[in-house]
Amino acid sequence: MTDSDGYGRYSAPGPSDPYAGTYGGAGGYGSPGTDPYGAPSGEPGSGASAADPSASSAASAAPDPYASSAAATPGYTGPEFGSGALPYGGPAQPQYYVAPPSSGAATAAMILGILSLTCLPLTGPVAIVLAAMGMKATADGTQGGRGLAIAGLVTGILGTLYLIFVVLWILLYVVVGVWAVGTA
Repeated sequence: MTDSDGYGRYSAPGPSDPYAGTYGGAGGYGSPGTDPYGAPSGEPGSGASAADPSASSAASAAPDPYASSAAATPGYTGPEFGSGALPYGGPAQPQYYVAPPSSGAATAAMILGILSLTCLPLTGPVAIVLAAMGMKATADGTQGGRGLAIAGLVTGILGTLYLIFVVLWILLYVVVGVWAVGTA
């Protein structure tokens, strides 16, 4: 072992290129006379003569890569390629999750809550009552729509607050109008 690069790293004696004999060298990839896609030696079309004893012994010693796996594995009883049988019982079937049916009270609460915000403020208190019924129905998990009930509750509360604001505004307008008429 010698210090070849001056930084305290030692290298083993041998060729400086670790890939020197692999690609393009003797016996490596791309070496002359080898065809990786050609027929093995000793088979028809390989160019090896029948009189060459080394070619016939090499062909008989190498296992056939195209032989059946059932012949290579004693006791194998599985399906062969092309037999139509699928191993392990076939492909797995997808599992689907079916959601529980949605609560009608929760759906109605959301719809009435939205209506209470837009055009019918009188539906706000009804939305709150239906949202409470919807949340009670969805608490055990047999019915879905808990999010709808919560949305109905929130929009119902906002619609009810809007209704209270409108009623107070009308009352204030009436009181101020009566006071203005009485003082004149």
